[in-house]
Amino acid sequence: MIINPFEDLITLEDAAEKWNIEPMEIMEKIANEELIKDIDIKKFNKQWLVTNSAMNRIFGSLEENPSGLIMANMPYASSRYESYVRNAFMVKRGEDMAKLALDEVLDISEDNHSYLCKAIAAAGYSSYIYNADIESDYANVLEENELTILDIMSQSILSAKNKVDLFDAIDRHYALVETIINRK
Repeated sequence: MIINPFEDLITLEDAAEKWNIEPMEIMEKIANEELIKDIDIKKFNKQWLVTNSAMNRIFGSLEENPSGLIMANMPYASSRYESYVRNAFMVKRGEDMAKLALDEVLDISEDNHSYLCKAIAAAGYSSYIYNADIESDYANVLEENELTILDIMSQSILSAKNKVDLFDAIDRHYALVETIINRK
């Protein structure tokens, strides 16, 4: 079987249309380094090309996701949530006395309100830990209003109505946290 390295490539405009998003959303993912230049996306002359696999990873699989829900159907969403919480607490799985970073807290395969409430609480608390660390350790690299933006993002985590809202809010918050940390 011959492997075609170009088979997985799609233009940015075609990708935006296929995933029913604005091309600017893809450009934001590049700016936030969620899509990695020369690995996930590359510019040839004036044309951006992105891999289908990267689009599936960032914006969700279209085959698994006919309803348009993005984050809840993404592969590894549960582990991304767990990493987000565990990294905020800087704990290993067994050291998490509150059991907030355990992946079973948010069982993606079922809509369990109890799991969702625990996950929102854990993620919300984690976001404020990240915010406090940013304020104390990265104050010299903060741009205007970034602390306010981080606080608003934390509030959006706490006001999530479902898993899709929660994962989207977590990803947006963590993308800004990483951006600020990488400035130092």
